[in-house]
Amino acid sequence: MSRSLRFLAMTMGLMAIELSAHAHPGHSAFSKGTEHFLTSPFHILSTVALGLGLWVGATFVKKNGAKIALRASGTAALLGALWEITA
Repeated sequence: MSRSLRFLAMTMGLMAIELSAHAHPGHSAFSKGTEHFLTSPFHILSTVALGLGLWVGATFVKKNGAKIALRASGTAALLGALWEITA
């Protein structure tokens, strides 16, 4: 399997996880309060999937500035999820 197909498969898998991770359809991340967002495992899973998706997406970008921005955003999301887990 080529590298592009592996990344595409990984991206599709992450998007499937993200779609199924919506624990509470109908409300935004912080509409139930920050405490709920920080303690809900479903929100943590969504944040991890977002961070990984941004990292995978950065591999398809050719411009260095955009690639750095995607990776920085992905890192911020992953660090946010880590902070949620340890909170």
